[in-house]
Amino acid sequence: MRLSKLAEVLGGEYVGGEAEIAALNVDSRKKVKNTLFVCLSGGNTDSHKLVGEAVRSGAVAFVTEKRLQIDLPQVVVEDTRAALGIVAATFYGNPASRLKVIGVTGTNGKTTTTYLLASILREAGKKVGIIGTLGITYADKKLPANLTTPDPIELNEVLADMCLRGVEYVVMEVSAHALYYKKIAGVEFAACIFTNLTQDHLDFFPSMEEYANAKRQLFSPKTCNLAILNGDDKLGRQIGADFENAGGKSFYYG
Repeated sequence: MRLSKLAEVLGGEYVGGEAEIAALNVDSRKKVKNTLFVCLSGGNTDSHKLVGEAVRSGAVAFVTEKRLQIDLPQVVVEDTRAALGIVAATFYGNPASRLKVIGVTGTNGKTTTTYLLASILREAGKKVGIIGTLGITYADKKLPANLTTPDPIELNEVLADMCLRGVEYVVMEVSAHALYYKKIAGVEFAACIFTNLTQDHLDFFPSMEEYANAKRQLFSPKTCNLAILNGDDKLGRQIGADFENAGGKSFYYG
């Protein structure tokens, strides 16, 4: 895929010439030819500092938050984490738009909910994929789970393969960490489900409020057609009110 096509969906500042992109990469140690390398800051490292290593590993262009001192094409954007999801979705042909994707978030019950839904859909004769804590399953494949919600490149690659294998519905767990790091940017959801919010992950989130705010990010009428919410949970009611005020349609259970 040509860099100019990917740059078009990202916006930002396009610096340099054209490049043919054969793969996407975020790990400067991973050697792959003709990659578009997306520089990510935060976490344990800032890969803006690893540009030289990325070039030696096969990078021919970059998505970055600041102009790099290098004579290669680059797209400068405000937020590379959000850009990664969008560029991955575009690179793999926007697979989520060809599937009915159901996202499930909450402290407890995500895995149970995904498997219950998958079972119901299969009984209804649908071809279903599952993504979550116990791994990724679809068609005749079962892949191990490195993370509850895969990183955007892996996620969109898997969704694209699901399309090729005739999958119709995908039920996936969406963790608070994935929402915080914007891993599901570029994914269109047919429905999003909220189970509950209880104390957890305070080793990562400074407060319950910030943990709750991460969960809220899944429920935007721009990317989620229907919100299905636990009406017995205070946050579930708050999310529903905000979702409806923004023009979305919500359904409560309890």
